Amino acid sequence: MRSTVLLAAWRSLAPRLRSSLLANRPFRCLLLVQVVFGVCFGAFFILPKHMVTRLGASPAQLGVTMAAFALGAVLAARFIRPLTRRLGPGICLALGAATMAVGSFLFLGVHSPGGLAIVARAAQGAASIMVFSIGGAVAADLTPPERRSEALALFVTAGSLANTFVPAVAEHLIEIVGPGLVFGAAGVAALASLIPCRQLIRAAPHLAGLQPARDLTTSLQPQRLPRPAPAITGLLCIAIVFGLASGVMFTYYQPFAYAVGIRRVADFIIAFTLTVCSLRLAAGGLIDRIGSLQVARWSFVAYAAALASMVWLRPGRLALFGVLIGVFHGAFFPSLMTLVIDSGGHRGSRAAWMNASMNVGGLGVAAIGPWAARFGYPSAFLGVAAVVAVSAALLWSKQSAPMTTERLSFQTHRFIYAVAPTTRRTVDEQAELEAGN
Repeated sequence: MRSTVLLAAWRSLAPRLRSSLLANRPFRCLLLVQVVFGVCFGAFFILPKHMVTRLGASPAQLGVTMAAFALGAVLAARFIRPLTRRLGPGICLALGAATMAVGSFLFLGVHSPGGLAIVARAAQGAASIMVFSIGGAVAADLTPPERRSEALALFVTAGSLANTFVPAVAEHLIEIVGPGLVFGAAGVAALASLIPCRQLIRAAPHLAGLQPARDLTTSLQPQRLPRPAPAITGLLCIAIVFGLASGVMFTYYQPFAYAVGIRRVADFIIAFTLTVCSLRLAAGGLIDRIGSLQVARWSFVAYAAALASMVWLRPGRLALFGVLIGVFHGAFFPSLMTLVIDSGGHRGSRAAWMNASMNVGGLGVAAIGPWAARFGYPSAFLGVAAVVAVSAALLWSKQSAPMTTERLSFQTHRFIYAVAPTTRRTVDEQAELEAGN
């Protein structure tokens, strides 16, 4: 009887498994690359606490070190497209993983704030933009157009899985055995991602030498991009502010939490990640119905309020703030991306300017450090929150546009930031194809 039931269940499940994206072996290898690389990436979410409590970094030194991540991403972006054309996406994924390993192992020699920590963090920024942008393009390349949004959802979520437990494990191990084991294991994890990279190239040989077309993130070369249209200039200013606010939040919440008596700071990251992933996978249709402009307006204002409310951070409240920030971050970012993409002009260049603007905002974290050192972390949160609130006026001055069949939905764009560089077709061709499905 039991065998009959199991056989019937398998017969009903088998067609679904064959049609699942996970039945695609190259796609499974890509997800494995993302998961293993995410383990290394997640281990360094605890870096601000480590630098302040163990290395004695000042807020200014911490800001410069963390801003180096954005600097590395900006500097590496201009080289990704030619590298991908020359070597192929599969080889470039492996190169990004190897660079992440180098950056991780360099932290084994960091015993005080300074140049080595900055170089190591910049290497990690360069590696991350390579793996996440090229990986997103490969995910789109390996799946049919009608399932591309689903594939990108899985790809982005796979990269976030490690953030639900790795930061907590890393924080605990650093307290018990020191940072050497954690940073060394993170480097080994980055190297381990080379294994599925090799399997990916074997399963999909064209990835070793595919000539990519137009890209998004990796064409961040202002001198080669068309000048942004006046219609999106305000949106790009908002993207700069958002990049600054996100960088300030993830850099300075840890030393502030430690200062008010919170010793376990990973709870914020875990709560934030779970909240953002839930919104990505579940709330896209709701935001489509409400409208991206309305969601962007209210979520950005709410993000400013949540950032300002960090001044009331106390023991027992950290996870709650992670959920709060995660809700508004998860709603605002894809809504802003949709507005930028739909604002007129070439979609690829608009997305590139969006990514470049956020990286420029991330560089501003270095300027907030001296301010926090002089006036305290709460003043830094309040000041940046005020900048966010003021810049939100740019959204309120923007007129709502009627929804037409030519405009892309939130469902299409909520993961578009991961699609770069595009491998087989231009961004415009992909977007138009998806819009028709």
